[in-house]
Amino acid sequence: MDRFDQLHNNVMQFREVSGTTALDIALLPEPFNLILQKLIRQGSMSIQEMAEEFQLTPDEAHHLGEDLIAKGYLRAGEREDGGTMYHVYFARMRKQNIPLDL
Repeated sequence: MDRFDQLHNNVMQFREVSGTTALDIALLPEPFNLILQKLIRQGSMSIQEMAEEFQLTPDEAHHLGEDLIAKGYLRAGEREDGGTMYHVYFARMRKQNIPLDL
């Protein structure tokens, strides 16, 4: 099994989420947790950058990015030159009604 197949199979085992949290990302297996943490720090990552990080071809990185989008961990955006940029898709924080007189 090559690297792409192994990474793809790992992603297919991730639970589906409607956005993620930093804790969810920290609990992912390597190299996903490290790369998504880097993506959080950078703000976005191109397909080429993702390919370098995962040690894949750009086409394989694109497919892996689409898998992560389908699972709810990433969102895709468009660069000025028409390329794709990936962003971490964060879960919306629920409003918590905590009484002030605790």
